[in-house]
Order: sequence, then structure tokens, then C-alpha cells
Amino acid sequence: MPEKFDFLKIKDQKKFEKLPQKEREEIIGEAQEEASLINEIVGENGSKEDYEIITKLAEEEIISKKDIEILKEKYNKKIDDILNSQLTVENIETFADNALTQITSFVDDVLSQYQKYHNNKFAVIDHAEQENQALAFFGLPDIPNILQSIIEVKEKIDNLKAYIGINIAKNNIVITPPDNNKKINAGDGQGIEQKRMFPRFLTLLYILKYDFDISPNEAPAIIGIVTPDMVRQTTYMRMEIPVFNRVVYLCDEEGNVSYIFDVAKIEEQNLTLNEIDIYTKIQKNLLISRHPGIGIRIKQTNIWRNNITSALREPISEASLLKNARQISEFRRGKGEFLSFEEFQREVISLYSGEKDVRKWYCQERRNHPNWPADPYKKYKDKGWEGWSELVGKNRFKKI
Repeated sequence: MPEKFDFLKIKDQKKFEKLPQKEREEIIGEAQEEASLINEIVGENGSKEDYEIITKLAEEEIISKKDIEILKEKYNKKIDDILNSQLTVENIETFADNALTQITSFVDDVLSQYQKYHNNKFAVIDHAEQENQALAFFGLPDIPNILQSIIEVKEKIDNLKAYIGINIAKNNIVITPPDNNKKINAGDGQGIEQKRMFPRFLTLLYILKYDFDISPNEAPAIIGIVTPDMVRQTTYMRMEIPVFNRVVYLCDEEGNVSYIFDVAKIEEQNLTLNEIDIYTKIQKNLLISRHPGIGIRIKQTNIWRNNITSALREPISEASLLKNARQISEFRRGKGEFLSFEEFQREVISLYSGEKDVRKWYCQERRNHPNWPADPYKKYKDKGWEGWSELVGKNRFKKI
């Protein structure tokens, strides 16, 4: 290993000049390599102070390029893990709070590591500036923007919780009543086991609002009642989703499957939603098995959210149930990019095949076009929208 020289010292300069040419070339090459290494570590946005500190650390062999690259990779992976964490029915109520806690702990760790390299020399720098310098040093993204995106997701969830508490209608019937053998026998001496709760209704509202741009007001819901002799202590609820021509039955209590039915196919069987409301699980299951495509039952799994989304958007089929979760980053969502009204109308007219019920046709066709809004009126009401008939080029408005 070539000897290190401090060329600011006269004695080292003289000693260097007396070395053979080959050794001098090795020392110069090593110095150039070290300078290049320091430049890579500090980066284009590094401060003069960063450069001086890393130079000193490199000379003292406290830190190497490999150490810095390992830390950069570790920290960027941690950020990705936080931002790509999946919102599920199991974690929706704590999802944003957990992310905030993780980000706060992460920034503390980054700052601590940065201070260690800088020997805690921050007497005149405020805490926020320290954090900014630490994040820039390790090449990390804009944490304030990430924090804001997490706060926005938390507000979205809190707003939907508030909506549930105020706006859901109650019906004095047992929706999806228990089968005859699922009732408590009086005096049998058995207590009721407390079941785990899954906020499926809250998750469904979130799916509609932020996966499909359908507000809760566009999906009327009712909740039923439970009776003292029922094993189930939480009611089923029914939600109609006209945009998709679907009706959903779900219960937040553990052990209760969710159902999604195609309303048009229910009507083809001369059934009403009021009748489906009071079907037991056995009756609902029989209806599904006898009439393929009329509905689907969805069990609680780690991909419940994905399966609900698929059954709303795609034709109902057991084959549509997913084997693996689709990855969605709530904190990296951009706003939906929809076509301009003129482009939208041209595309709709080119595809419209003459069905009488334009809205029904649109709901079916929209599944193939992510840049078509769920509610064209809301999106285009000030940009040229007149009505469903006008959308497809009919001459006069006719209420569908």
C-alpha cells in the first residue's frame, strides 16, 4: 500500500519528491481515485462542509464509498417499503397513523447517522435544516411531501368514518338473516365469543371513492338489525352502486362472507332487492350456484379489497377472483387523468352501439376505459355535458 502524504507539510513534499517515479505515480493515482470517490459520495448537491467532512472521514478510514452506498440503498428501500405499504380491510383504521410513525422514526434514524458523520457540529443550525441536510446527503426524496400525502390519506379515511356515523339509513329488518341452525338456544349456558371486526364497509367506501371516483352519496346504503337470539352480533348492510349496476351485502364481523350481485341479472329472475335482503346465506349461495354470473361470494382474505374491486369492475365470475394482490400505493396516487370532454365524447360516440339505455351501456363499457369518469356529469358539467342522449349524439334529450 503506498504511503500517504500530507502535501501541506514541507517534509512530506520533500519526501515525496525523492521517491522513485513509479511510487509517485501510484500515490498520485490513489489520490485521484480518493478525490473521485469523495465527489461521488458528496454528490452534486453536497455542501462544502459535506465535502470537507467526507474528505476527513475518508482520510481517517472511518467511512468508505461502500458504506455510504449501503446506507443510501437501505434508506431508499425503507422509504419505498413505507410508501408501497398496502391499505387493506385489516389495517385501514391504523394505516396512515402507522405510516406517520414509521416516517418519523425513519427521519430520526437518518439524522442520527448524519450527525455521527458530522461529529454533531450543529450548534447554529435549527432542527428542520439539519433534517434537510441529512436527507440531501443520503439522496432521499422530499420527506415533507411524503408526510403531506400520508396526512391526506388519514383525512380521507377519517372523513369516510364520519360519513358512516351520520349518513347511513337504518331498516328495521334483519338483512341476510341467520340460517335456522345458527341461533342461540336460550339457557344453554354458553357465552357469546367476542368476534374480531373487519371494517369492510369503510374499506368499500374507500374503494369506491378513491379507486373509482364514486362518492358515498352515489352509493345508497342501508343497515339492518340483529336480534337477541342471533349468533352474529353485527348487522349486514346493503349498498347499491348504480354506476356498476351492482348491489353489495357485507358485514364487519369476523366469519361473514361478502356478496356482490349483478342487479340486471337479479331483475331477469323476477327478483327484487327487498327479496334478496332477507335471503339467508344458504339461499344467497343457492341463487349464485343456480344462476352463474348473477353474483359472487367473497371470503375474507388478504386480497379481499382486490377481489371486491374486480367483482365491481369485471363481469361477475368465480374466475375473476384474484390469486395475488394488486399493488396500489395510496401515498403515490396521482389524480385520475381523464380525457377532455371533446375527446371523451368523440370516443364514446365511436364505440356506442345503439343501445336504448345509454347509461347502462356506459356503465358496462366504462370498465374498459380507465380514463372515462364514473360520473360524467360531475366531471364535465361545466365543460359541455348536457345529458346521456346528447353524449352519444342523439338529437333530443330523453330521460333514461
